[in-house]
Amino acid sequence: MSCEYSMKNDGKHIDYDKLTAYIAGEGSAEERQSMKAWVDASEENRQIYEQFKKTFELDYTADPGESNISQGNVVFDTDKAWNKVSQMVKLEEEEVDNVIEFSPDIPDQQSNKIKSLPWLKIAASILIGISVLYYLVYTPDTGQVVISFNEGVNEHMLPDSSRIVLQGATEIAYDKNFNQRHRSLRLKGKAYFSVERNEELPFIVDTEYGQVKVLGTAFLIEENEKNMTVTVERGKVSFASQQSDLTSSVILEKGEQGILEIGKDTFHESKITNLNHLYWANRKLTYRQESLQNVLTELEAIFDREILYDATAIADCRMTAVFKDQKFEDIIKNISAALQFDYVITDNRVEITSNGCIKN
Repeated sequence: MSCEYSMKNDGKHIDYDKLTAYIAGEGSAEERQSMKAWVDASEENRQIYEQFKKTFELDYTADPGESNISQGNVVFDTDKAWNKVSQMVKLEEEEVDNVIEFSPDIPDQQSNKIKSLPWLKIAASILIGISVLYYLVYTPDTGQVVISFNEGVNEHMLPDSSRIVLQGATEIAYDKNFNQRHRSLRLKGKAYFSVERNEELPFIVDTEYGQVKVLGTAFLIEENEKNMTVTVERGKVSFASQQSDLTSSVILEKGEQGILEIGKDTFHESKITNLNHLYWANRKLTYRQESLQNVLTELEAIFDREILYDATAIADCRMTAVFKDQKFEDIIKNISAALQFDYVITDNRVEITSNGCIKN
């Protein structure tokens, strides 16, 4: 599986062969000195070099017969890179009492909060699990960076270490000075944001119809032809309309959702008690004294699996747990161990056999 990276430079010639060799530590001393002089010649050249260098910090497969590095195209082994990323994702703490918490196995010598390595910030901008058309364009004249996907679920790390997960046909754009004097970007589509806190530089997301402003939080933005929806997972956000000269806005806190109708400056606010629909973005499922039947129904929808069971047998089964960055098979395995039922997985089907649970 692969995705294609493409760099455009408005017709300005760049010798990508020499740039690639320079980054890889290859080439003669004279060639390396020449490339160093080119990088130091202007801020524009340095920006191009830094962007290209970050890309090459990922693992990649470059088949000389297929990839055309001289034109700025490199084919990456996204499976291998994402395997690294998924093992290093920083686990968030969940403040829940009396909870069974399940996370991927981590060696004893490491804590469950692994330090974010420099390459992770770059590797996290690759495709998660599905190969889609992806492009990152840096235009020196405008200083704009544009990240765009046509489909799938994809992740990108911003210069301030804030994390964005994009779903479907989605595009974000920001300038090269992001995190220097401001933290502003534009969004088209649907994206989840986990924002690093910075009280001096508010994080601002502009869309065609609205604006979201935060200091440090996690939230989802989804905009379509009918409305713009903001769901807050943690923290607090300001959600404002940009549809008229008369600015209207609402403040949303953890577990709240605001919907702005397109064509109106009308907000609808509501409480959201279940944020598990964000699993595609935050890789977390939380259950508090939830019935097993409801849990299994939700897992069917999230993972597109069929789960067969006797509803009468599990009627008294309830569970409290947090699953972080776990695969479907591991979630079923852990629930089985906690509630003591047997199961068999065949292709996309799970059959559960239970003798019931002790009623509390």
